[in-house]
Order: sequence, then C-alpha cells, then structure tokens
Amino acid sequence: MDQKDIGSWSTMQMIENAASLDALQECMMRHSTMLQTAGCLRHVATVEEKKEIVSDYLQWYIIDRNSSVIKRFRDGLSTLEFLNALQQHPTLLAPVLYHSESRITASELERLFKTDLSPLGSNRRLKESQTMAYWADYLLDCEEDQAAVSVEDVLMFATGLSSLPPSGSVTNGLWNSK
Repeated sequence: MDQKDIGSWSTMQMIENAASLDALQECMMRHSTMLQTAGCLRHVATVEEKKEIVSDYLQWYIIDRNSSVIKRFRDGLSTLEFLNALQQHPTLLAPVLYHSESRITASELERLFKTDLSPLGSNRRLKESQTMAYWADYLLDCEEDQAAVSVEDVLMFATGLSSLPPSGSVTNGLWNSK
C-alpha cells in the first residue's frame, strides 16, 4: 500500500469511529476533497450515516474507479472465448489459474531441467550420467532435509521463483548441460 492508500483507509477508520454527529461532520469536512472525488460527500443528519458513507467510498475505491480496467480485462478474457469457457468450466481450469501452496518434489524439480547429453557410449556421456545421478541424489537430500538447502531453495536459485506457477511449468527446459 502506498501513502495515499494508507491515508484513505485511516480516513475511513476515523469516519467509522466517529462517536458523535459533530465528530463525523468535522472529519468529513477535513477530508471533503477525497470524499467529493469518490462521490460520497453529502450532508449527514445522524451519526448512523457513517456506515453508508464508508460503504459508498469502498464501493467507489474498489470497483467504480477500476471499472475501465476490469472491463478491459474481461474483454481480453473474452478473446478466443476464454471467458465463456472459464464461466462454463471453472473447476476444469482452476488448476492452471489458481496458485496452490504444495511443496515441490525432487522428481518434479528434476523434470524441469533439460539435459543435452553426449552420444551414447562416449566417455563424456559416462561422466554426464554420473553427474546426473549425483544431481538426483542431491535433490533427494534436499527434499528429505538432509542438505543445507531445500528443494524450493534450488528452484529459487535456478528460476527466481519460490514455487511453481499454476500452469506447472517454468520454461521448456531450464538447463542444458553443454
């Protein structure tokens, strides 16, 4: 939150906490520019009207002032009928759209890396195979908390991500051994 947002929220708290009609009117006059911008500045006759003012301001702050952005987002989702598919099959698309806090396993991390091996039977291929075995063992140690770092730490080092994105893929192969 930036300073402007903090000021808005503290103003709403002051309005909500106003104990008397005079305190409410004084607070509203002090913040009249902000309330007028949101279309919430009006004459109040009772202290109970403070809930309606806060509700109207929040409606403006969250929905109304962002309506053009929300509309463009919906228009973008409507491209290629994605919004329609999302509305008709929300559970089908949930795994690729929503983030879950599941731990990544050593085998999942290992699959993220694409190796480009030397020809089969070459001395270099033998060393590469040994290195891949050491890598797999290291990842298992990380998964079983037997290493100084976790599997998530290795993912962070390699990709800059602390967890896999909802789509489940980072790139098409992160690492080439050559």
